[in-house]
Amino acid sequence: MARRRAAAAVAVVEPQAEEEEEEEAEEETSGTTLHFNESLTWRAGNKPATGELLRRLTALGEELKELDQGEDVDRDALTRYAKELVHPNLLQHKDKGVKAHTVHCLADIFRLCAPEAPFSAPQIKEIFSVIITSIIPALSDTADPYHIEHLYVLSSLAQVKSIVLLADVTSPNQLILKLFETCFDILSSPGQEMSKNIEYHMTSIVESMIDETQSLPHEVIEIVLAQFMRADPKLAHASSSKAKKGAQSAQDETEPPPLAQYSAAYNMAKNVANTCVDKMSRYVSQYFSNVIVTATSSSAERSRKTKGRNSRRESSPVEDDDLDGDIGPDTEGLRQLDKAHRLLRELWRAAPGVLQNVIPQVETELNAENVDIRIIATETIGDMASGIGAAGPPPPALLDPAVYPSFTLSSAARDSGALTGPSAPSAPQAFSQTHPATYQSFLSRQNDKSPLIRAALMTGIGRILSTSAGGIGLEAQEEIDLIKMWAEKLADTDERVRIAVIESIGTMHFLDIVNKLGVSGGVDKPGSLLHNLSLLVKDRRPFVRAEAMQLLGKIWGIASGEITLGNERFTILFGAIPSAILNAIYVNEIDVSINIDRALYESLMPMGWPNVKKKHKNALQSQDVDSQNHMEPTNLEAQADKLRAERLLTMLKDLDDKAKKVFFSLMKAQKNTTEYFKAYLKRCEDYKGGAVEENAKEVKAHLGKLIDFYAKSFIDPPRAGEDLWKFAKQGDKRNIALFRFSVADDSDYGKVYKSMKEIMRRTTEGLSTTTGTLPQTLTTLSYKVANILYNRSHIHPIMEFSRSADDSLANPAHELTKEVSSVRPGVFKAHIQELCNVLQDQAPRPGRPNEADALDSLKACASFAKRFPKEVSKDPNFIQAMTQFALRGTPAATAKYATSIIMSVPDKKELRMNDLLKQCTTSFTYGSEHFMARLATLSQLMLLAATSLEETADVDPVIDIAIEQVLLANRISPSTEDPDWNPQPDEECEAKTWALKLLVNRLRSYDSAEKAKEAATPVYKLLNKLVVNEGELTATSSTPKPHRSWLHMQAAIQLLKLSTTHNFDEYLTPRSFNTLATVAQASLLPVRQGFVNKVQKYLGQDRLPSRFYTTIFLLTFEPNRKLRQDATTWLKARAQLATKAKKTTFETTFFRLLSLLAHHPDFENSPDELKLSADYILFYLKTIATEANIPLIYHIAQKLRSVKDAIDSEKSENLYVLSELAQTIIGHFVDNHGWSMQAYPGKIRYPSGLFKPLPSSEVSLEIAQKQYLSQELVDDLEGHVKDNMRQTKKRKSGDTENTDGPNKKQRGVASAATTNGAAKTKSVNRKAGTKTPKKKRPAKVRQDSPPPTERRKSGRGAAVVKKDYAEVSDAEDDLEMEQWEDGVEAGEEDESDSEEEEDGSDGGVEEVAAPRDSITAKRTPVSKRTKPPAKATEADDSDDELSEPPESDQD
Repeated sequence: MARRRAAAAVAVVEPQAEEEEEEEAEEETSGTTLHFNESLTWRAGNKPATGELLRRLTALGEELKELDQGEDVDRDALTRYAKELVHPNLLQHKDKGVKAHTVHCLADIFRLCAPEAPFSAPQIKEIFSVIITSIIPALSDTADPYHIEHLYVLSSLAQVKSIVLLADVTSPNQLILKLFETCFDILSSPGQEMSKNIEYHMTSIVESMIDETQSLPHEVIEIVLAQFMRADPKLAHASSSKAKKGAQSAQDETEPPPLAQYSAAYNMAKNVANTCVDKMSRYVSQYFSNVIVTATSSSAERSRKTKGRNSRRESSPVEDDDLDGDIGPDTEGLRQLDKAHRLLRELWRAAPGVLQNVIPQVETELNAENVDIRIIATETIGDMASGIGAAGPPPPALLDPAVYPSFTLSSAARDSGALTGPSAPSAPQAFSQTHPATYQSFLSRQNDKSPLIRAALMTGIGRILSTSAGGIGLEAQEEIDLIKMWAEKLADTDERVRIAVIESIGTMHFLDIVNKLGVSGGVDKPGSLLHNLSLLVKDRRPFVRAEAMQLLGKIWGIASGEITLGNERFTILFGAIPSAILNAIYVNEIDVSINIDRALYESLMPMGWPNVKKKHKNALQSQDVDSQNHMEPTNLEAQADKLRAERLLTMLKDLDDKAKKVFFSLMKAQKNTTEYFKAYLKRCEDYKGGAVEENAKEVKAHLGKLIDFYAKSFIDPPRAGEDLWKFAKQGDKRNIALFRFSVADDSDYGKVYKSMKEIMRRTTEGLSTTTGTLPQTLTTLSYKVANILYNRSHIHPIMEFSRSADDSLANPAHELTKEVSSVRPGVFKAHIQELCNVLQDQAPRPGRPNEADALDSLKACASFAKRFPKEVSKDPNFIQAMTQFALRGTPAATAKYATSIIMSVPDKKELRMNDLLKQCTTSFTYGSEHFMARLATLSQLMLLAATSLEETADVDPVIDIAIEQVLLANRISPSTEDPDWNPQPDEECEAKTWALKLLVNRLRSYDSAEKAKEAATPVYKLLNKLVVNEGELTATSSTPKPHRSWLHMQAAIQLLKLSTTHNFDEYLTPRSFNTLATVAQASLLPVRQGFVNKVQKYLGQDRLPSRFYTTIFLLTFEPNRKLRQDATTWLKARAQLATKAKKTTFETTFFRLLSLLAHHPDFENSPDELKLSADYILFYLKTIATEANIPLIYHIAQKLRSVKDAIDSEKSENLYVLSELAQTIIGHFVDNHGWSMQAYPGKIRYPSGLFKPLPSSEVSLEIAQKQYLSQELVDDLEGHVKDNMRQTKKRKSGDTENTDGPNKKQRGVASAATTNGAAKTKSVNRKAGTKTPKKKRPAKVRQDSPPPTERRKSGRGAAVVKKDYAEVSDAEDDLEMEQWEDGVEAGEEDESDSEEEEDGSDGGVEEVAAPRDSITAKRTPVSKRTKPPAKATEADDSDDELSEPPESDQD
């Protein structure tokens, strides 16, 4: 064979040329003569002993070994011994030693005779057969007595490259295959350390075979490539030497630990691939092409078989982006494709040069039709760019928010040796620069139609970012672009893509989150990745919400250490995370509430943190502890309590107003829920595991109600109910006792934590495999009831922080102290004396005012004193200090709370009460020193002891002070330059506010209507006058504008406060109520907002009659976008609660709304004006109406044509006009929604205080037959309804928030009853395209307030926030938080505990039957009609009360 070889290669001598060579050899001069002259063969029957044979072979081998390759040797002798050595007697000898020495000699003959080997091709094949099957395998046994000979043969083959002769023999493929298998098997043998020499020589042999062989069998290439898969820990631990078998067997094994280093077989394959780049690249490309062809051929065959069947099948109307037109590879084909692509990942790490022809094929796969192929290609390129090989991605970073000591930058150095070997991401080149076209094609998958591909891309990007492109590093702009793509895909239309980004972020090291993801901005910066991530806590998909919330919680938990230390960057990046989590409650879904609890108690304030044990004592005292005030700890538990309190205050100080409201409401709801949970535990005891003997039926029924109540707060109520029944049936007294420990106010944090931990352990271990979801249910329930944050262990450190000079924690500490004292005053029992001592030190003295932070401490002490009056200090010095606060306190609110504390102490109560009254009234002069404190004290005395004071003292001086010296005296002259509103009222305005509260508090203190009757009339007259005159009391209109505005709002609020008491609501007549309601349309935003907020607060607490809901519907034309949106969502939330409670509160409110509109000062019976009234009705419908309740609403609208106005009979026609208008609008509203509406079959009773029956049937018939709407208006209403509903859908999010101004118009009260009673002008600023209203006669308008035309309608085209997949954003409406705030809220007013629920009716009720022809059959198809059971629905407010859970005190 004619081919070029290396210089040391040996030529094969063909058999037919042997005789010529021998003759030529005889003529040549003999060279160096061999000393060995013994025969190595024998005749039959003359076989030498094995020992003798070994001696001869050893002697010959030693002599040959000493000869140099270039030395002139006697070729005759070499030829003679070569013939003898290849004799079968030696090569096939049974003794291993004979074989070893024989091959040893043959190796030297190959070396000495190069480049012409003295053997025939068959002899060469026989020689290498022995070497490959016997000699090389023996190298695996280093203890073999002939190991030196074996190693010598291997070395000779590698150095002389005589192994290449194997390629020229006949049919060498089997031997070549065996050679490769044997070499790689030896190097991969487990449990043995191979000499580096063996690895080196085998590598050289394999490289020579690849270089000098034209074409290697594909099995050989597979063996070489299979070695790269040994980087996979599963395959590395496989027992089989063959890659296919190894891979298959490893798939089902338990996940092995990561490999610490590469195997010798891997290293040899890597060296071979990098040395033989040209040929290996060709072989790899061919291998990859074969895999693709095999996989696609199977899919083509299946496609051909199903083509006929599919062509006859009708196309589905549902399109799925995840499905492609062609049929992809089958399971086996996908397995092979996945295996080949995992190989590519490792080849990129080990030998990127061999992939130069493969990468374009992978790029082609990115654009394949089949989704599975695109997924594999996308994942492969992502891993290659990340330097991730067959071992897969590195273990994700552990984001543990409960780790202690907390993360700080000073101790954040990474463990550089954590990952080595195959598990460590490592890229030899920057993929994006080596293959830029492929990389860009990879990134373009962000627009792939399949969400699976987009999700795979997001995962790949995450790995690129977390590994810094396999350690190569990313350019700044490239990193920014990847993060921007991630941020955009957090709003992807498919939840799988959003989840992929969330999960990828969760695998990143925290420093990467800070340094890489934080580059785009913090949680508060719109458009940043962290901001978009925070929006997902309100995602429409529950599991997306859950994942986002838990991830954000972990991030903040880890960052809390640096935030506490005052790291501004960490605060900017992550400080708003708790707010984002808590504000998710506005989604109003059960799973969100559960996830918030999980995030709160597992990440933000993880249970058991900090884990202070003896082994952590040194860390606790080190400078890296996340505390701003390092102390020498004398008690580990006390220091742990301080760290927890500090973390809680750190979280609290960064909460926004809405989130803070949520947090405090959750804590309040937890306390309320705890009371019912105690009842549940008591019933579990009574139930005795089902063995109850007495009152069994009653006990079980009560227990069932409690379980039903709690089950509703779970995602799966039936399952939760089963678990709670299971707990009750266990009757485990220890578990019940542990739960009692966890909810008790006197349990410290350690006791609560240990109790919860033991409950989980006992529940899990006790039930074994039958546990099911019981532990999860009990954990969720524990978070809702356990006394974790408002714990007695935290009170002392919180009080310490409140007295610190650092305002960053002192302010939230004061706020938290106040809230804890209000919600859980019981936890203050152990610390109340300390609080009293603090207040005693802070009290004012002559010439020295009280400390500025005393107000919150006084408020906390007052809340505690109200609940536990016997626990308050009775020390005379303390009482004297409180008296000083009452007489000299600054601000005046300190006097109010000090008075409450004094009045809570039962000893000498009357004496102190009269003494305070005397000191406050004696020589009282407006403007004297501390007169404001005395005025506040008098106000509180009127609330707490007015009845007692009237029996023992004269209170007339108090009333005179309030009215004559304060309210009726204007000490500041009005000016044209006065602002309309002053956010901080001046001294005179504040004094008048306290005077109003004094008068109102006196009424509230009466426990019966008879006692209050005499005093109530003048107070109501005064308050109504302030509302009607918009804050003006004097006849000369001498009150400054900011004072009028403030008093206007305060008078309205005081009327609301009085209406929360049943005894006084009757004094607010329907006519006065209508005037009060229009305060929601006052000219100034602060007035409207303050009034509306109070209405919502009291209604949310179920303290106001339901008639006050009508005031919120007057915000239809509210120009302030946020106020209107907040009110809209609040109404929807309240309506949902009423619907769940099966109440018709909001449906029957339609009676009152139409009555209010009929008496509205802007009402006028003209087409243009009635369209404005139509907008009020549409606002009501869009907020309240559903397909289920629309028949009742329509029925109520009809009823107004069968009654007469009881407030003003002359306004009856207004009712009939609105009745016809409402019916017409409801009809168009129903048509636009495509609803079906049937006649309401029940009966409805209207409020008799608003309406009264018609005098006769003739009048009723006349009204029924008359048309009150002009035909022009009737024709326009259909389009008007469509336009109104279309505007709601098409509002844009870019509109800025409106504010009051001359160009902003709001439909509102037009100074309904001024002192001169002048009528007011009504005009409308219409949109383009609407008709111009008729001109009205000008009327006198007050010069010191905006004209009525400036306060009518505005913002009907205002845009709503653009919806994304974070369904409810922070800019959207405020869900009513008062659903958690049961009972009296501790606030500035210090409300009495004796408030009663009101029915708020305006008189008796009259019942009217529904007409039979109320709705035509044409509007309601017969097929869609349903007939609900007939039931009378009352419109009086007594029906508006929401149902309550079972009372806990019924035990």
